[in-house]
Amino acid sequence: ERTVDNIANSSKHSETVQGARRGMRVMANSTALVLKHTPAFLDRTWNQMDAVAQTSIEKALEVAVVGGKVAEVVGGKALSLASQATNQVSKFLASKQARRFRAWAAARARHL
Repeated sequence: ERTVDNIANSSKHSETVQGARRGMRVMANSTALVLKHTPAFLDRTWNQMDAVAQTSIEKALEVAVVGGKVAEVVGGKALSLASQATNQVSKFLASKQARRFRAWAAARARHL
């Protein structure tokens, strides 16, 4: 025979079991939803990372090209200055002043 207490206890137990089952269904549905959308999320993330990497490579190449152009200009200027200096030294060595200096240095060397 069921007493009022037994009926109340079994009713609470039944509610607890039903609540647990609902919770398990919610967890199963949530897990299924996550698993369903994970590949698309990973694909989007991969594509975004790939786009960022591509942009980074393009920017690095742009910087390298600009750096190369700057180096070319600076190198050209350095070569021009070196050429001018060489011409000035050559002109000085061919001058009367340089010939006199060489003659003086040779005479000095003979007296040592």
